[in-house]
Amino acid sequence: MAVYLVETVVTGGYLALLFWVNHIGMPALHPDHGLSVVEQQVGCTRNVRIPPALDFVFGGLNFQIEHHLLPGCPSMRLRQVRAIVRPLCHAHSIPYREESFGQAVRSVSCHISRVARVARTPVAGTE
Repeated sequence: MAVYLVETVVTGGYLALLFWVNHIGMPALHPDHGLSVVEQQVGCTRNVRIPPALDFVFGGLNFQIEHHLLPGCPSMRLRQVRAIVRPLCHAHSIPYREESFGQAVRSVSCHISRVARVARTPVAGTE
C-alpha cells in the first residue's frame, strides 16, 4: 500500500507539473468564437523549450502544440513535427507560444497570483 501511495503522489505531482506549464495561464478559447480547430488547439497551449537530451523527461509533452494537433504522433517525432508546424502557424498568423521552462513556471505563477487577487477583491454591493 505504501509503494502504491508514494508512486501515486510522485506520478500525480509530476503529471500535474507537466500539465501546468503547458496549459495554465493560456487564454480560454471557446468554439463559438469562430476559430478553426487548429487555432483553438494552438491557442490554448504553449510549448516548453528544453534541451533535446531532456525530451524524455517531458515524454514529448514539451511539444504540447504538436501533441494537440497530432495526438497519435509518437512523442519521439514531435520535435521533427515542430519544424513543420511552427512555420505554418507563423505563415497563417496563428500565435505559436513557446517558452523556456523557467518562463513557463513564471507565467503559471503570475496567472495564479492574478486569479488570487481577483478572488480576494470584494464584489460591489456585498461588503
